[in-house]
Amino acid sequence: MAERDVCPHDLTAGGRLGVASPHADGLAQTTVEARDEDVASQARQRRPAASRQQPHRAAESPQQSLAVLRLRDFPALPMMTTSTGTSDSDSHEAPMLQPDFIESRRGGFTRRKFVKGVIAAGATVSAASYLFREGGLPALGLSAQGAVERMIALTVNGRPRRVDVMKQETLAMTLRYKLGLTGTKLGCDRAECGACTVLIDGVAHYGCSILTHSVRGRAVTTIEGLEHEDGTLHPVQQAVMDEGGFQCAFCAPGFAMSMTAMLADNPNPTRDEAAQALSGNLCRCGDYDKILNTAMRAAELARARA
Repeated sequence: MAERDVCPHDLTAGGRLGVASPHADGLAQTTVEARDEDVASQARQRRPAASRQQPHRAAESPQQSLAVLRLRDFPALPMMTTSTGTSDSDSHEAPMLQPDFIESRRGGFTRRKFVKGVIAAGATVSAASYLFREGGLPALGLSAQGAVERMIALTVNGRPRRVDVMKQETLAMTLRYKLGLTGTKLGCDRAECGACTVLIDGVAHYGCSILTHSVRGRAVTTIEGLEHEDGTLHPVQQAVMDEGGFQCAFCAPGFAMSMTAMLADNPNPTRDEAAQALSGNLCRCGDYDKILNTAMRAAELARARA
């Protein structure tokens, strides 16, 4: 076959036309290399100047980013060196964010220590009020003007009892909820029904209308204190058992205490005098006739035991 000149059409389509050309492969490789060089040059031109000047740095973790942010905001804080572990160029200065550092910056003062201090201070004040009470250490027991001591001593049913009492607390509340003497009932809580009647130095008083602090040094008697130490019932208690003078008996403790005060003043009352003495107590069941029968029976038993 005679040799002929090779045209560009034969070089580009030589494979498809089946024409063998010794220059086709070389020219194609040269064309590809030129194209790659052009693409790389364009990429370098589009890249920002800062990225071409700065060396490659490994991606920072969120903790490292936060450390850098805090470093910028608080440049006066002490520094520590942290490193990504890749190279010396990847290390940077960051504030120490460990709990020990935070506590040292606060002078050793934390929220936990503050709460503990408040609790300890409250316990100390409570113990001091008990230790330095009146009569204990006069020099250290001075209190502010108008202050009321909470730990007080009461004489209830012949026994001394120490109890923590608020300045606005009534005697009925103290007896029921501080000393557990639930025989004293709370009815109206405004000195009308007489269910909370107790004896103070032998005189009937409404427990709901007298402050506990006002009975210090005085003898308080409740329904639980009427029974003798040997188990013998008081004449009023025995009369209630004999006559069955109450229906629901919610008002019974108050009536019994009023009857006891009446018999101390008048051991031989008439029925009208008994009604007058018990007029400060109310029976929601309206069983007053049986209550007066009980009062007369109580007076009879008291005279028999005298």
